Amino acid sequence: MPLRLHMNLVDQPSQVALLMEGRPYVVGRGSSADIHLNHPAVSRSHAQFQFHDGSWQVQDLNSSSGCYVNHERVAQLRLTRDPVQFRMGQVNCVAEWVPYRDAVVSDSQANWQLKQVQNSTPQLMQPMDLDTFANFATEILQNLFPRERAALLLLDEQGELTHSCGNPHWVNTDDFAGSRTAIRRVVETHKPVVLANIQDDRHLRIANSVVQQGINSLICVPVALNQTLYGVLYADSTEVSRPFTEIDLRVVTSYARQLGIVFGLREIDQELANS
Repeated sequence: MPLRLHMNLVDQPSQVALLMEGRPYVVGRGSSADIHLNHPAVSRSHAQFQFHDGSWQVQDLNSSSGCYVNHERVAQLRLTRDPVQFRMGQVNCVAEWVPYRDAVVSDSQANWQLKQVQNSTPQLMQPMDLDTFANFATEILQNLFPRERAALLLLDEQGELTHSCGNPHWVNTDDFAGSRTAIRRVVETHKPVVLANIQDDRHLRIANSVVQQGINSLICVPVALNQTLYGVLYADSTEVSRPFTEIDLRVVTSYARQLGIVFGLREIDQELANS
């Protein structure tokens, strides 16, 4: 059975590799590694993954920073069928067995998400009031990430929430249950915030919303056009085995760009209507 390996680097989307039985895989920083993991605390040939005697096993290749389970250094690790958390150097990892069918579906899902984003523009361009538009935009985002909380959050000129649409039990302006700290970072930098493992961020991991909601990973991307910030696309997940990946960032960023253009066109239409 294939193995899906999530390697969670700080302030970056999760790097994901799909390993198949029948051959060993070396993970490391060196150019000859089968799976390249660019982190200064990772050795050139750090660890080897191989399916052997009916299970996936990890072998430390005498790396300088080691492999760890529950803060204890291990030379070898057997991966059970349930998701297993461990660390290579300073990189937190999650490994899980996946059926062959699910491995194929994962690739198909990514292609489907990108196609959904491309097909959404004509619908978003239809005349509608702001509430209807925001609800529709949120619905598209929730379809892209059905297992996570997801919403379009609109901001005022000071970067504060003014209107939000989505599941009413967690998304509303007065009692937003997501991470306001992540949103503030996006407002200040106009750059995406992606955390594959929120425990790697010493500020966010102690935030009340993160602790109370059990948020494990999140993605927050600005919706902007020509330096004008209209809002953010926000999604988070409580599943350890489902961190946000580079593909997720690509999909959400593409969608955010489209929404920024639509917001700009809506402003032009409003100006023409008022002139």
